[in-house]
Amino acid sequence: MQSRAFRVLAAVSLIVLGVVLIAFLRRPVPTPVTDGGVAISGPAGAASAPRSGGVDGHGDASARRPSALVRGPWGTRPGEFGRKRDAESAPEAPMSLVVSRSGELHVLDQENGRVQRFGRDGKWLGQTRIGGDTVQDLALDREGNLLTLDRLAKGEVAVYGPGGQLRATLPLVGGPIEEGGAVTGLFSDATGTYVEREHNELVRIAGPDGKPDPARPTQPGRPSRDGKYYLWARLANARAGTVTLRVFDRDARLVWQRAAQLPGAVAHLLLLDSDREGHLYLGALVGRMPESGDLEAPSVAVLRLDLARGGEAGLLALPASEAPEEMFRELTVSDGGEIFQLLPGADGLEIHRYTFP
Repeated sequence: MQSRAFRVLAAVSLIVLGVVLIAFLRRPVPTPVTDGGVAISGPAGAASAPRSGGVDGHGDASARRPSALVRGPWGTRPGEFGRKRDAESAPEAPMSLVVSRSGELHVLDQENGRVQRFGRDGKWLGQTRIGGDTVQDLALDREGNLLTLDRLAKGEVAVYGPGGQLRATLPLVGGPIEEGGAVTGLFSDATGTYVEREHNELVRIAGPDGKPDPARPTQPGRPSRDGKYYLWARLANARAGTVTLRVFDRDARLVWQRAAQLPGAVAHLLLLDSDREGHLYLGALVGRMPESGDLEAPSVAVLRLDLARGGEAGLLALPASEAPEEMFRELTVSDGGEIFQLLPGADGLEIHRYTFP
């Protein structure tokens, strides 16, 4: 009698266990998210793309490679892009891009001696001829002039008018700039034209009238789009993925400082910029960092923060370039907060556009 009762109890227990197991297997799997609504999953340092919000404002943003806004083969015709691969130098393709106030995309195609322009729909609009294939960066000033940076060969910033005519050249060396190779970026705002010295302070090389500034005053960081702040970033701990961020007001007084945490070890920083909507953007190449060897499972993380207070406001995970070509400014931000990315490949160049959820 006792044995039969034991068998009945055991059978009931197995049935209950089976019901619980089936319910467990059928449960919805929760997705870990950050405050910005971006899933972070997989091995340490591997970041997925955004869960929702779409790419280009629609669609499934979980795709690591959305459709390209601009796609052009290697070549010399309009809409094509130049590439250099030889045994005597590092591979090169378009090195930089910026977005105008009207939303036009300007792409530095230095191997073809030009800057190409594309509309918000990706259509080719025209080109500006520039001098030589040694230009590495570009910027646009408030008058619509195109500025190009040749830091190694000519050591100058060239200024082209809206019609493509060369208006002026500005020498780099002077004041804190002892050699052109120390320049790490080109910037312009309502107060003048600036170059960045060794990823640190900005040096003004021309005033708001476009004339050279012999005083060469410095500022503590990159100018924000709204004209209120200067932005500064420094890699604090590469293996831990932490970056120190500082924002200064226009009197060079510290507004806030914080440690930003990125999803993985950081190989190097790719982006420090802002929009006109009150956001700061920090981008980096991230992944798993072994004790020796190259970064594993690389991706590009773009962190968005509140510009005035420093609070986090979203995170995007973008594909990392798999091509060997060097790039100077592979990411840029529009005034409205869209992220644009240069992605060279075997057959040509793609430019992708991303939006935050």
